[in-house]
Amino acid sequence: MYATPNGVVCLARPGDVVWASSFEPHSDVRHGHRTGVSLSLDGRTVWV
Repeated sequence: MYATPNGVVCLARPGDVVWASSFEPHSDVRHGHRTGVSLSLDGRTVWV
């Protein structure tokens, strides 16, 4: 799983996209903020 300034992507072990979600409105600021993700221990909740 990884986050960009404009969305979050969840990958399976082989690298296939399981799901993706984009943020609206898209950011046009190059260095305005940092994105990050955390996954709950049971794998059911993602914090962005």
